[in-house]
Amino acid sequence: MSEYPGGQGPVIVERGGSGFGPGLILGVILVLLILGAIWYFRLGPGHVATQAPGAAPSFSIPSVPAPSR
Repeated sequence: MSEYPGGQGPVIVERGGSGFGPGLILGVILVLLILGAIWYFRLGPGHVATQAPGAAPSFSIPSVPAPSR
């Protein structure tokens, strides 16, 4: 409650609604999309396995001749 100088007394403003505005709804949708993308690329069908789980990585190091002096 607040009073305006020289006014008629207190002005009471009531807000209607439950607080679920478009910003909250868009925020929830955005969070769900981000979580879905993380799941898809890290754990789901978009995940590309380069080797079998538990297998040791295989590296082939190219051989280079030693420089002659």
